[in-house]
Amino acid sequence: MTSRGATSLGTVLTVVAVVAVIAFMFWLYRESAELPTIDQFADTEPSGELVTVADLLADPVGAVGSEVSIDSIAVVMGLGEAVFSMALDETTPYPVLLDADMIQRFRMQQMRLYGGDAVALHGRVFSLNDSIRVEWVNQGAVDQAMITNLPRTPSFILADSVEVF
Repeated sequence: MTSRGATSLGTVLTVVAVVAVIAFMFWLYRESAELPTIDQFADTEPSGELVTVADLLADPVGAVGSEVSIDSIAVVMGLGEAVFSMALDETTPYPVLLDADMIQRFRMQQMRLYGGDAVALHGRVFSLNDSIRVEWVNQGAVDQAMITNLPRTPSFILADSVEVF
């Protein structure tokens, strides 16, 4: 008799454990749906101002919300599939995130940016903080090994157009 009661109790505990795991996974799913994605940055309207490299050097926070168009600038380092740093001057790297369309284009052409490449780009300036940096790594935009090379600036450019030459 005791073995039958133990089997019945074991079955009940197993069912309770499975239900608890399913409930926990559902809760995790619901919580993760609220995390920001890279594409959500594209929903912000630009201020209409066109900033220059000198403006980004002088006041990277003041440039947030503005559009930027650069005819030619050097790539300091490719940081992953969707992020690279460009050289505002000899000592100041600045991060650039490719938008979803540019990422697709680079994938289709099997392109990747490397230090020394020259690019022309157009995009918008957004605020950058540690949470966004972590999210870039989580979403695969920045390679985990390259996170330490990500410039510590208060803003970044979300590029909707990049030409490599």
